[in-house]
Amino acid sequence: GCNVIKIGYIGDTITSDGRIINAADGEADKDKLEQLRKLIKNIDINFVLDTTMSMGPAFIHVKTAINEAVDLLQGKYSDLNVRFGLLMFKDFPDKEKTYLFSRMELRNDPSDLLKVLEEEKEGGGSGDAPEASFFAVQKTLQLSEFLPQTMNALFLITDAPNKPEGGYTIEALAGNLNANNTVFFPVIEHKSKGAIEEAQEAIDNLKQNSGHGEVIVTDFEDPSTGELLTKAINDIYDDSELLSMACNIGKSGAVHEK
Repeated sequence: GCNVIKIGYIGDTITSDGRIINAADGEADKDKLEQLRKLIKNIDINFVLDTTMSMGPAFIHVKTAINEAVDLLQGKYSDLNVRFGLLMFKDFPDKEKTYLFSRMELRNDPSDLLKVLEEEKEGGGSGDAPEASFFAVQKTLQLSEFLPQTMNALFLITDAPNKPEGGYTIEALAGNLNANNTVFFPVIEHKSKGAIEEAQEAIDNLKQNSGHGEVIVTDFEDPSTGELLTKAINDIYDDSELLSMACNIGKSGAVHEK
């Protein structure tokens, strides 16, 4: 093979993926980004959190990461209406013992949400076996109030694959997310190979149908996890193409049937 050297001109920008953007296009892109940012009035961020026993000792670190992300995002986007929601989920058999899901609706003041999160303990589930994760995402979308001129993002934080029984499949997941213009970030424990592969398949399906998202693989005990969640939002807000895709302007928010 041979190496390919890309040559640009003074004023050109080379992106992280190796694309060369000439100065004129770069200025046009900046103008487009500024116009899009003027349209965005709200940022809605839902955290969908696996609270089953398999989360184990890492659970306290995940709670810290969510706290940090909320703090960082509130500070950076203080000129916008930023709302945070939380849905904690277990597995289908757990509904007889504790709960299947517990929901805190989207809100500007996250103090109650963070208090509930702080008091939550992991429990239930069946080790690292599949959990009701896609069900939890669909339930979050069904219970969310979608506003116009909004950037919608959803973080699914889990260490286990999805349990597809009942029609909670990758295809249904992608349809629900796209129907609500919601950017999807599965945040997966780095040791959970099956969950990582499934999350990537879900993101590929989403992108094939004009949606967007990225898999975030991390060690849940790594103190930088909160920064990774924040960066995912910042990357959307700083990219005109992605921000245009993420804008929920005048959509009704219908949920795709299973």
